[in-house]
Amino acid sequence: MIHCLLELKDHTILQNDNQVSSSDTPLTPFQCSLLAFMFMSEKPEEFDFRNKQTSEEGFYRLSPALRSCTTALLNCCYMTPLLCATVASVLRSLIRPTLKLLTLDLSYNDLGDLGLESLAFALHERCTLQGLRLSGCLITLPETVSSVLVIGLRSDPFQMKALDLSYNPLADIELDFPFQLKLNLEHRGENRNKPGLQKYACELTLDPSTANCFLILSEGDKKVTRQSKKQLYPITQDGFDKCNQVLCKEGLDKRHYLEVECLHKVHIGMAYKGIERKGTGESVTLGCNANSGTLYASKYKGHAQHKEILHRLQLPKIKAHVPYRVGVFLDWPAGTLSFYMVNQLGTLTHLYTFHTTFTEPLYLGFGLNSLTATIHLL
Repeated sequence: MIHCLLELKDHTILQNDNQVSSSDTPLTPFQCSLLAFMFMSEKPEEFDFRNKQTSEEGFYRLSPALRSCTTALLNCCYMTPLLCATVASVLRSLIRPTLKLLTLDLSYNDLGDLGLESLAFALHERCTLQGLRLSGCLITLPETVSSVLVIGLRSDPFQMKALDLSYNPLADIELDFPFQLKLNLEHRGENRNKPGLQKYACELTLDPSTANCFLILSEGDKKVTRQSKKQLYPITQDGFDKCNQVLCKEGLDKRHYLEVECLHKVHIGMAYKGIERKGTGESVTLGCNANSGTLYASKYKGHAQHKEILHRLQLPKIKAHVPYRVGVFLDWPAGTLSFYMVNQLGTLTHLYTFHTTFTEPLYLGFGLNSLTATIHLL
C-alpha cells in the first residue's frame, strides 16, 4: 500500500505541517512508515521531524529515515525519556558502516537525565555522530550520568565534534570530556528547570511611543485595546500614525517564549526596528515586508505571512467574544519564529514556524484589526 501511495504521489494520509493536527495528534506507526519511505525515495540529506509527535512504535518505523540521512531534526517533538530510550535503541540497532547520521538534534524535548543516559549508551556502541544537540532538555548531568557520557564520548573510534547542552539547568561542574570536543554550555542555570518552552519565558512591555493613536495601553503597558476614540499621544518618529499597531520596548536576540491573550482579529509578529512607521501599505503593515513576520488570527481564518508569502492555517476553533491564547517562541540564533495555540490546560498546538537568518534584534509587535480587539501580555 505504501508503494502504491508513493506511485500515486498521494500524501494526504500525512497531515500538512501547517495544520493543527500535525502537532497535537501523534502520527500513527503506519504514517511514520510512509514518511520514512517517502524520505528515502526523495533522498534528501536532512530528515525533519520537528514539531511532530508519535509513539514508541512510530519512532521504530522511522529508523529507515534515520539510517539514510546525515542530519536528523527531532527537536520539539514532545519526546519523553522513554521515547528517547526508543530512539537510542534505534541508533544502537543500526549497523555502523551503513549509518550515515552525523548530526542529531533533540533540542526542546524534556528528555532529562534518563534520556541522556540512554543516548550515552548508544554513543558508546555506535559513536558515529559528529554533532549532538540537547539544548533545553532539562538535563542536570549528575555524576552517574556524566560518567557514562564521558565513556561514550571517548569510545573508539571517537568522532564527536560538537555537543550542545545550552539552556539546561546545569550547575558549575567539572566535565572530563575530550579536549577536542566543542562544548556549548551557554545560558545554563536553575532558571532553566522548567518544562517545555517555559524555560525561555520572558517579560515584555509595550512601548507607548510606538502606539497608534487609536490604541490605548493599560495594566502597566501590558495590555492594548483598539478604540474608536483618538488618544492624545505625543507625536514621535517611532509611532505608527496610520496603522493600528504597536511594538514592545525590548529587543530580542536569544531564545524567548511568551504568551498573549487575544480577543477578536489580531496580528501577532516580530519586526526589526527599521520597519516603517508612517503611512499605510506593505512597508508598514506587520508581515507584509522584509522587516517583519506575523500570525493573523480571527474567528473564521488564520494565516502566517512574511513579505508576499502567505501560508493559510487551520486554527483551533475560536469562539466569538471569548479570549484565546497564543504562544510565541523565538529562537534567534537558529533563525526560527514559531507560533502556538495554547489551550486552558497550557497544552501547545503548533501553528507555524518561520525559518530564516536574523541579522538584528527583533521586537514583538501587534496589529489590532477590529474595534475592541485586545491583546494582553501574560
